[in-house]
Amino acid sequence: MSVSFKISKIKKREKTVFRVYTGTDPVTRKKRYKQFRTSLEAAVWTKNEKVRQFEHGRITSGLDGVVVSTWSRLEEELASLGTSLAEVGREAVKRHTKATKRGTARECFTKFYEMKVRETNRPRYLGDLRKKANAFLRSIPEADQTQMRAITEAEVSNYLDNLKTSKTDRLNHERTLGVWMRWAYADGWLGADPMPRRPKGQKTVQTTHGEAVTLAPQEASNLLKACVSSQDWTTLSFVALAVFAGIRPEAEFRKRVIDSKSGKRRTVTLNWEDIKPVGIAISSELSKTGVPRMIPVQPVLSEWLEFIRKQAAEPLSGAVVGGQWAKHWTDWRKANWPHVWHQDQLRHSFGNYRLAVLKNANAVALEMGNSASVVLKHYWRWETLEPEALEFWALTPRKIFEKNAGHPGILRLSTTNSQTRSPT
Repeated sequence: MSVSFKISKIKKREKTVFRVYTGTDPVTRKKRYKQFRTSLEAAVWTKNEKVRQFEHGRITSGLDGVVVSTWSRLEEELASLGTSLAEVGREAVKRHTKATKRGTARECFTKFYEMKVRETNRPRYLGDLRKKANAFLRSIPEADQTQMRAITEAEVSNYLDNLKTSKTDRLNHERTLGVWMRWAYADGWLGADPMPRRPKGQKTVQTTHGEAVTLAPQEASNLLKACVSSQDWTTLSFVALAVFAGIRPEAEFRKRVIDSKSGKRRTVTLNWEDIKPVGIAISSELSKTGVPRMIPVQPVLSEWLEFIRKQAAEPLSGAVVGGQWAKHWTDWRKANWPHVWHQDQLRHSFGNYRLAVLKNANAVALEMGNSASVVLKHYWRWETLEPEALEFWALTPRKIFEKNAGHPGILRLSTTNSQTRSPT
């Protein structure tokens, strides 16, 4: 812009004003002026404009051409998106300034995870939280060394949009990641909540509630056969107790709790000593709801427990399942069960077939540690016929062996106790 810095005194609408020529408009080619009420105001502006132009020339002369080219390209791209480099820059400065804590994303997540552990969350929840957070961190340029305050909504949205999974699972990822991100925002690690905003009125992904996924009698039989064939008595014990007693597979075999006296975390387990001929004792510490209960031992379960005791190399004592059980169970399924696995379907099968026979939601609720309304909502399937339920409750070792008389491994295991592994 060429400025003459000449102050002109003119009459405008019968008033005396002062103006300074500021050059020609590059689009309209019309002359432009800056107008002032007094000559002093015009003189001050002219002086400041001379200084500004001098500084502008000095600054631009020292700029890197590559940097300027990059800025120009970014400005064009942002303009096509309805914003500008300056606007984005101001927003970034504002966001970074509001973040009062400094550190990497890994350091932030470690603090968050420690807080979740202190809240005595279930191991499965903690494992899922860690898994999803690590997957997100791997998706951003500097991974877990990214400064936490630099994480933006665009990075979160990009991660979620590129998940190769179902809509329901994507929503689970979003919810899990959102718990961490909103905690980080509230705790000062982030200057803004980076979770994507849904337009008002937009509904979340519809999920089906009510009917639980269960095993058909033949599927349950095949699963028990696979346990016997693998000679993994720990897995057989777990499956039998979950499917024929309804013990929560993910919460009532092993559970981390905080000791009321020491304040330290410790593990409580379902032990073989808790399993009596008349019932299985689920303590208040082990129970998911905190309410203890006694689960009656059904005849089919009694036969499976007797079968396991005969196969075990040592007397059954201590924890039914040991440490690292979740990994062992996952590895076992990969090696021995080539079918889709649904969470809690062992317990769901118990609820379905028990309710089909008893037709008493209150009684089943007491055995499962639920309310009658939950039992009816999740486990009542009117199309489950009583003969199908009776077939399920007749899946004893002897019945399975009769169905598989041609299976040499099954015949051998039914008559010998040699070369077997202890469940413990």
